[in-house]
Amino acid sequence: MKKTLVSILFLALGMQAFAQREMTMYHFDGLYQATYVNPVARPVYKASIGLPFFPSFQFGVAHGRYGMSDVFRKQEGSTVPDYHKLPSLVGNRNPILSNFSYDLLSVQANRLNHSITFHVRTKYDGIFTYPGDLVKIAVEGNAQFENEEADLSGLSVNQSVYQEIALGYARGINEKWRVGGRVKVLFGLANVSTDIDELAYSVDENYGWNGRVDGRVNVGGVPGYLIQNEDADESDIDAMVKNALSNWGLGLDLGVGYQFNDRLDLSASLVDLGFIRWRGAPQNYSLKGEAIVEGVDMLGTFLRDEEVDTEEMADSLLGLFDTASSQNAYTTALHYNLYIGGKYKITPRSSVTGLLNVTGYKGLRSAFSLGFHHELGRVFQFTITNTSQYGQLINPGFGFTFKPGPFQIFMMADNLKGLTQLPLDPTTFSTNNVNFRFGINLVFGKLYSEDMLVCPDMTKQFQGH
Repeated sequence: MKKTLVSILFLALGMQAFAQREMTMYHFDGLYQATYVNPVARPVYKASIGLPFFPSFQFGVAHGRYGMSDVFRKQEGSTVPDYHKLPSLVGNRNPILSNFSYDLLSVQANRLNHSITFHVRTKYDGIFTYPGDLVKIAVEGNAQFENEEADLSGLSVNQSVYQEIALGYARGINEKWRVGGRVKVLFGLANVSTDIDELAYSVDENYGWNGRVDGRVNVGGVPGYLIQNEDADESDIDAMVKNALSNWGLGLDLGVGYQFNDRLDLSASLVDLGFIRWRGAPQNYSLKGEAIVEGVDMLGTFLRDEEVDTEEMADSLLGLFDTASSQNAYTTALHYNLYIGGKYKITPRSSVTGLLNVTGYKGLRSAFSLGFHHELGRVFQFTITNTSQYGQLINPGFGFTFKPGPFQIFMMADNLKGLTQLPLDPTTFSTNNVNFRFGINLVFGKLYSEDMLVCPDMTKQFQGH
């Protein structure tokens, strides 16, 4: 059990992951995927279909504090880390974020001011947070915490892979208001999460470690023998799929729009409210107690790229604390996003946009973007944005949809700076966030203004101007 616990802890530390916001896609009317963040995004076509053999995927990764170029440098032709910079860059709690989604099926039907949506997609969401004191201990040593405690309770991880099946509906109430929502059934494939009540560290006069811990690591959806690093085969995958039917939960998306006048449209959404209850093959590992450990420099050894003997660590560290394991069901929450947006038409086909986002999970994190949106008929539309997020003021974004025949090809990127710095060189990769979406839908039919969730005919507004 001790070996298992250490393996899970190192896995959690190695899997650096936060529910990624999408800022560029929000104002794209006529794009099914825009309803993921804006349930009242106006339809443009009578029908939209996304199929599994047409790619439609999204990925994002972000660090809330600094970029790779802040801590890597060139030395005699090699890339080497400069760890001594880290203490000045970290905060009390530092999230490292990533997510991925793949659309298996999406269908949207629109008629007479009503819009019905259905989709199935696979999602990975996670967040790994490390405390600043952990970095200071590793880089600067123990002396600063002699007779003073380091608070490491901010160390946490919550990462999930799950299947999402969703049914949504939106409609216009009158010429001003429109509302929409989506109910989602979730099936959890795998999860690793922590629940740490206390994790503290100090140094005595002999520089021994004085550690105090009270926390749990939960693993769901993965059979226990696979956690023990045994080989997996096809039957094990079948077991995980069977577990997913037990690991179910619910999610909810809500949206509202208000046509303030013929030029200004306002909207707001709250998406990914929900939970998953992990009942299939749950594994719980707890660690509790207080002990003094002499002569162990685990973090320093790891950061100096020296060999780390996890077996020895298990014997010398875990043996000093009370450990236990169980198989109790547990619950994890989705990472919700709140969006508040505005779109102001300056010509019949050009608009300026603004969007505020607040992401919630163990605290609130915000972002704000301004953009320019333009439509070239129904064949091509694009958006240029700049988003302030993750501590960086300049994050230029770009998105477009292109419709050759029945195909709707789309691409969204919230931060072109990150994409232009590929292939990855840690010494020059200065951005701390990347988000990208690409896909192909099939779209059919043309909606007129009276069918578009009460969208006024803006052409009349500008006749004679």
